[in-house]
Amino acid sequence: MYQKELDQIIKAAETFDEAIFSLADMVHWQDGALEYFIEQEILKKTKPALEAECDGCDERCVEKVEFSDGNKPSDTRAYIICRMRDDMGPIEVDMEKLKRWGVDKARLIELGYYQETKDNRGKPGKKKTKKQAGKKKHFEHWPSAGDACFIIENERINFHYNGKIEDLKLKKDSNADRLVKYLQAPVSGKIVKQVLCSRGTRPSDLKDQTNEQLNKKIVAVGFIMPMNNIEFIRYVDTRNEYECVLEIHQSRDDFMRSELEQPLIDDQKIKDLDTAEERY
Repeated sequence: MYQKELDQIIKAAETFDEAIFSLADMVHWQDGALEYFIEQEILKKTKPALEAECDGCDERCVEKVEFSDGNKPSDTRAYIICRMRDDMGPIEVDMEKLKRWGVDKARLIELGYYQETKDNRGKPGKKKTKKQAGKKKHFEHWPSAGDACFIIENERINFHYNGKIEDLKLKKDSNADRLVKYLQAPVSGKIVKQVLCSRGTRPSDLKDQTNEQLNKKIVAVGFIMPMNNIEFIRYVDTRNEYECVLEIHQSRDDFMRSELEQPLIDDQKIKDLDTAEERY
């Protein structure tokens, strides 16, 4: 019962230090699944989301949520401001849509669903030490760079994998949003530091933060990844450059054109190979 949902919970626990689900993440869950995992103490209610998709215009940006407290908790209201329309006031957000539940990894371990490995940092229910928190993050390489890509469309960053294209819903001008757009070609570490890093932030920190954010967003919009902790942005030591592992298309039209041209390129490779064999 609810095996598909349980697999999703386990995968999130394996992928993220803090695995959290919103109602949007559960849109395809079976009826009763949420209540079941709450009853099993696998999911526990946590703080509401601090960002929400704005429906004030067609851009559908993800914006910061502002809260207005009332006399009672039930009187609390949430609002976002549409930055694309100056003529629109605060837009109220349904508090139900902001509800989130965290995965209790200790409970998963207790029930035999999850097993800690040497790669897991920290211990269930305990804060990480400074030494543990300072460990260098390790990301896995995408196994086949040609089967996925990023597509920039109307300033939104979309992700393509296995024929499916989804908006990652990155907050506009967030670190991840800016870095992906900037890396349509490799960029030197010096430029990344000067242009994209805030005070006290190193380019390597920005890279790791962006990789974590992209992993979370890609899972959140429904993609099943081939492995955990994918490295989308990497540093090339020999060139002192940061680059995107996957191709970035400047528009959906650009992406579609490349898809149509690919069979022609593959055919040409075959013809070149045939010609080479005839010579010998």
